Amino acid sequence: LRPVVGEGLEAAKLARSTFIPRDRPLVRGLSSSDFYFCELQRGDAARFTLGGEWVRSAEVEVEACRTDWREWNKKAEEMKTAAIIRTENECTAPLAVVATRRVGASKVRVQTLTDFANSEKGYKTLARMLANAGVKCRAVVSDPAEAFFLRDGKIMFPSVTRKTLKNIAPRRHTLDFWVYSNRPLDDLLIEPDMPKLMLWMKARGSTLNVGGKEIKETRRTDREVEYNELPLQQGWNRLSVVVYGDRGEFEAELRCNKRDFLATVRASLRPQE
Repeated sequence: LRPVVGEGLEAAKLARSTFIPRDRPLVRGLSSSDFYFCELQRGDAARFTLGGEWVRSAEVEVEACRTDWREWNKKAEEMKTAAIIRTENECTAPLAVVATRRVGASKVRVQTLTDFANSEKGYKTLARMLANAGVKCRAVVSDPAEAFFLRDGKIMFPSVTRKTLKNIAPRRHTLDFWVYSNRPLDDLLIEPDMPKLMLWMKARGSTLNVGGKEIKETRRTDREVEYNELPLQQGWNRLSVVVYGDRGEFEAELRCNKRDFLATVRASLRPQE
């Protein structure tokens, strides 16, 4: 443990993506399933937990799981059960990740939860916590089910995209979506070091049209298709794809060789100008 904020408040290094809410007003209406992020993201939702005298005198509202479930999901049950019991017993770090303490007439809330609102579930969990805390917010998306979230270094297409696919022939579907770039990406000869945006899709096959221009696929297997170096113009770009296969198998991601640029990219299933 190492002191980090104020007298008696300490932090322990414990990376987790699953948490347990206590029966407290801040997390009213939320359950453990709302804090189970390990099946949605590989990254840490919290890298530290809180301990020390400050926390012992505070009201703990959310705790980290003793087990890092990312290590054991999809493993054989006979091995997983014993391993989980062992990790539960071996974890001696403090578990608080959200704690509140009254200081005079005020309340001070400290939390180590960071990267968890980058999915529909996490977005709704954070929105509920803010509402319970009395914080008035303006939603940045009208429907989080349609939001494109930046997670694990990729922009993930929302699951509702599968329902948005329009059937045009047996096992053939079409989709229009819009991508915003703050700079042109269509002339590598002028600027060879520019960011390179790539579209990855899980599909049996596909065609892609960007701004009226057909783009050739870079790589294709029997289940995946990739298009590298999307030639986007500055501003909003309309992309149209035709995908082959079962609608329920479809997945898609936008990837980039420059993470700082990817953070500026926006995408939408609705027409944008």
